[in-house]
Amino acid sequence: MDPNLFIRFKGTEEESDSQVSLSELGESLTGFHSVLTELNCVMGITIEPEVQATALRDGSVIVDLVLFFRDASDALPFDSVADFVEFLKLAEEPKAEEVEGFFQSVEGAHRSINDWAAQNPVDFEVFKAALNVFWVSVVLKLIKKAGFFKKGEDTKDKSLSRKKQRGLHKMVKKRSFKKALAPLREDKAKSIEVSNDRKFKHAVMIDQHNMENYLADDDTILPHLKDGVMYDLHGTITSLKATRGDRMTLQIGHEGELYNLDALPAPGLTSKNYKDFYTESVNVRAEVHRSSLYKKPKLRLHGIELRQTQLELDDRELNALSKKDLGKLLEFETMEPMQVKTVANTKPLEDVQPVDPTGGIGYTRNDDEQEPPLMLTQGN
Repeated sequence: MDPNLFIRFKGTEEESDSQVSLSELGESLTGFHSVLTELNCVMGITIEPEVQATALRDGSVIVDLVLFFRDASDALPFDSVADFVEFLKLAEEPKAEEVEGFFQSVEGAHRSINDWAAQNPVDFEVFKAALNVFWVSVVLKLIKKAGFFKKGEDTKDKSLSRKKQRGLHKMVKKRSFKKALAPLREDKAKSIEVSNDRKFKHAVMIDQHNMENYLADDDTILPHLKDGVMYDLHGTITSLKATRGDRMTLQIGHEGELYNLDALPAPGLTSKNYKDFYTESVNVRAEVHRSSLYKKPKLRLHGIELRQTQLELDDRELNALSKKDLGKLLEFETMEPMQVKTVANTKPLEDVQPVDPTGGIGYTRNDDEQEPPLMLTQGN
């Protein structure tokens, strides 16, 4: 069976038409499969489509798909007459109005699709044979229209019934497109195009400009980081990359989740200048660059230093902890909001002394002086 749907992922960099990895590609295609299945329900079609990837083409990453129905029944698979008629209209079938007229006539009132098929056997066979072609055409229109109903129904839009509008709105609200658009959200692709034309002359495009129309309001990524603003951040350098753009990966924590952000070296430096910070916990001063709150932000580093991890306890907290509890604290390998190395060269609890603010160990304090907090510092 020949491919009848094509998806193209266009890269974010001119010299590399696509940076989408196989894992990201697989996630997106799985997401599109779910989208197609849900659109099927919106259309009122009672059988699930089959989706098969037949080829992966170079240049841009282009995936050729075959969409079809594996149905042995003799009936057209629609929930209702209204769904059937609207489907034909969306597919721009020339006889759509004629079919609608039949069901609106005195003779056709309260008749079923099977009744119409019995009286129009030739048209019925033609429609059934063309169902796959019609379905792909309608799918493209619904994908394009889905972004217009994020906020709800539009009474001014007469091209879709209220039922179909509600269905598309529900898909956006419950994040049906989120996985399909993962390469855009991860900033690995600048656009995703879907077409029934191998050369993409007529395609539905989703990019950074309209992506948010397909995503729920709470699908934003680190929205507190604003474009063009300088921030002091804590994290771990997890990778240094010199290919396809000189950059690093900074892993930061926020509200219990970890995020891997692309970080560009400071002006005049390259990723090689940061090799001593690789896998280390660091403090960085960075400017945020982002085009959408629904995409991961990028960072431009302006300063970096190794982070010294400290644990401070006041008297009440210290007295509430047992020796065993303190031992566990010293063994922690992660502290929110970032990962840190295990505290090294730590003395036994009996040898831990208060820290003199002036730098001495075991100083004598006055009676009216408050006892300084206990500070456990990462060893060298």
